[in-house]
Amino acid sequence: MWANLRKQQWPNPRWLFPAPKVTKFFVVALFVALMFSVWTTQEDQWAVHVKRTVAEEVSMSSVSRVHKSGPRSVLIMAMVKNAGPTFPAILASFDSIGCNFDIASILIFESNSADNTPENLRLWLDKHLECHRLGQVTHRRLLKPAADPATEFRGAHFARTDRYQAWRNYLLAEAGLEQERLAADLQGGFEYFVVFDELYFVEWKSILANGFRFKESGLDVHCCSGQHTPGIVWDEMALVLENGTWAFQPGVHGRWTPLVNSVPFLEVQSCFGGVLVVKDLPKLLDTRCRYVDSQAAITKDPLLEKYLRRTSGAVELCEHIPYNFCLRRSGLRIGTARDAIAHYNKPYPQYLPYFT
Repeated sequence: MWANLRKQQWPNPRWLFPAPKVTKFFVVALFVALMFSVWTTQEDQWAVHVKRTVAEEVSMSSVSRVHKSGPRSVLIMAMVKNAGPTFPAILASFDSIGCNFDIASILIFESNSADNTPENLRLWLDKHLECHRLGQVTHRRLLKPAADPATEFRGAHFARTDRYQAWRNYLLAEAGLEQERLAADLQGGFEYFVVFDELYFVEWKSILANGFRFKESGLDVHCCSGQHTPGIVWDEMALVLENGTWAFQPGVHGRWTPLVNSVPFLEVQSCFGGVLVVKDLPKLLDTRCRYVDSQAAITKDPLLEKYLRRTSGAVELCEHIPYNFCLRRSGLRIGTARDAIAHYNKPYPQYLPYFT
């Protein structure tokens, strides 16, 4: 038997074990093919996850409100000035989020930019948009020149936060007007309200998958995880923990990051993070809460003095703290959303695929 086996024609060993260069080529090709397969599978799974998350959360919000059969809707707002060369990617992320809703209004307010921001906005408005993810009813993109309500706060003795509070009230007023314009279609108001700061680059997939998970969090307002260094909470000046502890401490950064990152959602007294996602815009506007300047806030509530930041030439109170305190007194719950990521100042190379 062994003799017969030896007489059989077996494959040439050189085909089984080719030259090292050929072997290396086939191994690399096989590895690339496998990685591409895994990557496309993950992308498909991510897209399904995003669709399912948004659909479940928005329908849940509709059931809990009067307009139970109303369309899924979102209002996205941002005010920009000298937004820089990466602004087209930020605009694309706005569209990517809006495409997941039946009605999406995206309002950009531009204020006297000296760079190519106005041109980028014009190109964005002229670009034909096709929403492939979900059936789209209305996708309204609007560019408005921003007035300058902060003129009265110009001067070295006024803190920058006092100028910001004027702009943020301007956005709130415009949000109410946009809701009135679309009242017939909305059947009760915008389900979601998203506010972006101009210097934050968002991982729009993570915002969609995690920023709208209100059913899980039980909150009304989500502050996204604005980061300057990956994984480190950046916007500490706006962050006040549930026990009243202020996260900001001069010369110390990231002290409270482990606590904030320990859970997907952490209820706090105040936060921002560069991107704010609100469930139920009518409920937010019904509180009649507005941003106030530092002096007015402290005059009304002297206890806010412990959150003052003293800088050269000014004393400032983060404008989000008194505003969020007002929201909480009105019954709204606020918290951080750890996995909804935004990057302060510039996107890191490893995250660039998430911006387009």
